[in-house]
Amino acid sequence: MVIPIGVDSFRITVEVTEDATMGMVNNHAYLDGIFFSSKTITERIRSDDPETAIPDDPTTFEVDKLSIDFENQRNVICAGDTLLLNPNIENALAYAWNTGASTPSIRTYQAGIYTVTVTTSCETASGSIEVIADFIQVDLGEDMEIEQGEEVQLAANVRSDSEITLYFWQGVALSCNTCPETIAQPMESGFYSVEVENSNACKASGNVFIGITDFQLFQPNIFLPQ
Repeated sequence: MVIPIGVDSFRITVEVTEDATMGMVNNHAYLDGIFFSSKTITERIRSDDPETAIPDDPTTFEVDKLSIDFENQRNVICAGDTLLLNPNIENALAYAWNTGASTPSIRTYQAGIYTVTVTTSCETASGSIEVIADFIQVDLGEDMEIEQGEEVQLAANVRSDSEITLYFWQGVALSCNTCPETIAQPMESGFYSVEVENSNACKASGNVFIGITDFQLFQPNIFLPQ
């Protein structure tokens, strides 16, 4: 290996054998016969962990058995969405899902139990995850007509498998933008909409059209004598 004169670096890859002891390992690599601070005396230079600010410290890693952990994987699928399942084990020799797929990750659109078996050059491991479907729907009812300046109450009729955590109304002249119900007092026709979100971050939206009719003034044309 030839290293150019000046400040330079190179990366060392460590291979862990099958009979390695499990646990934390501190690893150092050394370069001998280096003229570093003197032109006449050679020195030994130790490798440095680039992830820390400490100079010449060892690279620390853990030797552990191959395992598949879906703990940090989202397992809720919202209505109409898809969900990416990934065991997060790179460069394996083979992946075998119970769906028949052989890719490192799969995308699903329905609930169920999904299992993957991963084979590396050292060993084989399997893991499973249960995907849960979360339904959410919102309805604002039929379109309506009101007189100009008249107040009308709008209520979000929501069906959801999980608790609703957010309401967001859009439209002019609303009494509240983040309430389950709001009052509108429009001066012209237009659409009003609401978006809701539940505790599993599933969203749904709905809208309603409010038409404004001309103000009706009743004026009798027949007068009866007293």
